[in-house]
Amino acid sequence: MAKVSVIVPVYNVELYVEDCLLSIKNQNFEDFEVIVVNDGSTDSSLSIVERVVAGDSRFKVISQENGGLSLARNTGVKHASGEYLTFLDSDDKFSVGSLALVANLCIENDLDMLVYGTDVFYEAGISVPQKFDYERPSSLVNKTVT
Repeated sequence: MAKVSVIVPVYNVELYVEDCLLSIKNQNFEDFEVIVVNDGSTDSSLSIVERVVAGDSRFKVISQENGGLSLARNTGVKHASGEYLTFLDSDDKFSVGSLALVANLCIENDLDMLVYGTDVFYEAGISVPQKFDYERPSSLVNKTVT
């Protein structure tokens, strides 16, 4: 069983999906599986996915009729076997080392859930850090990582 299952829903993202999948393949953490759910793409997304993941047993590709993002994610969850789950949209990428960082934080601190921020990248090469503002009820917090 993989430590981390990465679920990637795919729908008509032929311009982005290769970069997305390569960002996962190039991680310095290898105890993962990737569930790619092709949600009825009508462009060349599926053929790109199949080419990029060919020969890499960590990747599973599932095709289904278009049912929307939530259904694609739920399909991925049903097929996942990892101890931890994370989602990556097919037009996004992981930074090198990010999967190891979040996996190790979860493992070392025995976390059930980890919420983390992202950077948004724009075509002009601009990166803007995004932060989540949320309140954690103290009764629900098991451990805090700073």
